[in-house]
Amino acid sequence: MEYNSEDIHILLIEKISGDISPADEALVDRLISEDPAIASMWTSLQATFSTPAGREALDPARHEVFAEKVMGSLHQVRHRKQQLFRDIGYAAAILLLLSVCLLWPELRRRQSGPVPAANPEVRLQLGNGRVISLGNNSPQSIQLEDAYLRRFHDTLTFTAAGNEMINTLIIPAGKDYTLVLSEGTEIRLNAATTLSFPFSFKGNKREIRVNGEAFFKIARKVGRPFIVHTPQSVIEVLGTSFNVNTYHEGQTTVSLLEGAVKIKAGNEVRTLQPGSQATYHLERGMEIRSFDKTEVLAWLNGEYLFHDTPLQELTRVIPRWYGVSVVLDNPDIVNKRFSGVIHKNKPLSVFLEHLQKTSELRFDYKGSVLHIK
Repeated sequence: MEYNSEDIHILLIEKISGDISPADEALVDRLISEDPAIASMWTSLQATFSTPAGREALDPARHEVFAEKVMGSLHQVRHRKQQLFRDIGYAAAILLLLSVCLLWPELRRRQSGPVPAANPEVRLQLGNGRVISLGNNSPQSIQLEDAYLRRFHDTLTFTAAGNEMINTLIIPAGKDYTLVLSEGTEIRLNAATTLSFPFSFKGNKREIRVNGEAFFKIARKVGRPFIVHTPQSVIEVLGTSFNVNTYHEGQTTVSLLEGAVKIKAGNEVRTLQPGSQATYHLERGMEIRSFDKTEVLAWLNGEYLFHDTPLQELTRVIPRWYGVSVVLDNPDIVNKRFSGVIHKNKPLSVFLEHLQKTSELRFDYKGSVLHIK
């Protein structure tokens, strides 16, 4: 069964109220441990119900009195009270309504900011030109002429036979997605990334093309090397896990965790060992160094870690993760340096408020454009 955000919210409320079945509680515990967004929602709800009003709502002796108090502040859902109580249980319903009351000021605060643009969905453009939406409201299974697609939340798998047309998976700003190829290779794609691949590989080579950032877990196939094409390089592997980043124009960075990869870029060919990172610059050529695994792979957990990083670099991350354009009004602040973390699953306002408290920077919006001064 697929759960949307409302389903999960209700399950979390039921867990707080104690009115939850063992099977549902096991599911909720797994979702909290696996999904940072759900874990954040759980933490927020726990904080909400640790308030005096929350503790009052948890007192069974005060359910009737508190119900009227909550319903009085939520006139727009009054007509749904009986249905709501019947669907999810009395205690859980009270807590759900209370969460709306208590969280409303915070929600209003978070909404102050840019006028949000339409939220684009992940899309799959087939080789024949057809475009398939892979958003939450899209079908979970799609039967094509010679391929069968299966979508579960933010993961796409498929089976196909003999279909060699090149398809392109398009990940917009603010999203990430996982693609599992038919031969078992798993590819996690970061925001603002495109991946071109066939449903079936031809011959002895498995070749794909990526632009943006992706983490690969390559299925080992003896005699069938996996080849990743980027705008500046070609990466050849037999079976390994590594990260590729091409966000910076004219630059490709490959960070190897396991196995071995051969990188061809310009006139250079290098072989990486685990723990090594190769960065190819169009102007400076190839550089090999060690890398911090925690920092490079933080995006897999919805985080961007930065240390002594110029503000200009941070303004490149914000559009990718939040879909918000950024303008630096004062050229003197371009190279100011900062250290910290950006959490994709938290509102941009949280990061900006922290940055403002630790610096002299100021922010405002003009339409959907963030201005930093």
